[in-house]
Formats: sequence, structure tokens, C-alpha cells
Amino acid sequence: MTDKNSKQSMFNELEKLKQRLSGFEKVIEKTIEEKVIPTIEKTIIPAISKAVSTVESTLHQRRTPEIDEALRQHMIAEAAYYRWLARGGVSGHELEDWLAAEVEIDNLLQQAQNKKPAAQTPSSSEESAET
Repeated sequence: MTDKNSKQSMFNELEKLKQRLSGFEKVIEKTIEEKVIPTIEKTIIPAISKAVSTVESTLHQRRTPEIDEALRQHMIAEAAYYRWLARGGVSGHELEDWLAAEVEIDNLLQQAQNKKPAAQTPSSSEESAET
């Protein structure tokens, strides 16, 4: 009989622990809903959004060419033409020449853009001199 009482006692203790755990879960859920989520919405999400905007803007500035696309295409065509000439004018490698020239020109443009000092806004005296 003590074995049966022991099992019943253990079962009762287990039920009490389950109830306490359920109470803790409710407290945790309430804390998350009332404190954690509002904090995330008010501070973390806006900070992440601002960081993403900054990164996107920086990437856009790095990708923005200093020349228009028509001029870039002309430069690539000319570089591909010189590659064709260097090979003795032999046909059959047009795509290869174009792709290599495209990489070459884009690298040159990127290097030039990286060396260029940051754009400065003209002072009011320079603006008035231009008008």
C-alpha cells in the first residue's frame, strides 16, 4: 500500500508542478506581450529599419555609375573592338570579347569612382558666380 501511496503522492506533486509551470507560462506570455514586443516595436525595429536604409543608400551610391549607360556601352564596344584587333581580327570570339571588355570597363569605372573625392556642395559664392 505504501507503494500505491507513494505513486499517488508523486502524481499529486507532478500535477502541482504542472500548475505552477502553467502559471509561469502565463506570466512570461504577459511580459512578452506587455513589455518585450512594445520595446521591439519602439526601438529595435526602427533602428534596424534605419540601418537597412543606410546600407541600401550606400550600396546604391556605390553602384550608381558616374556616366550614363549609353556611354558605358560605347566604351565596352570600343574595348571589345580593340580585343578583336589584338587577336588579328579573327571572328568567333565576339561574346567572349564583349564580356571581357564589360568586366574591364566596369572595373575601370569602379576604380575611378573610388578615387574620386566625395561630392561637395558649392558654396553660395560659387553658385552666384555660375549664374
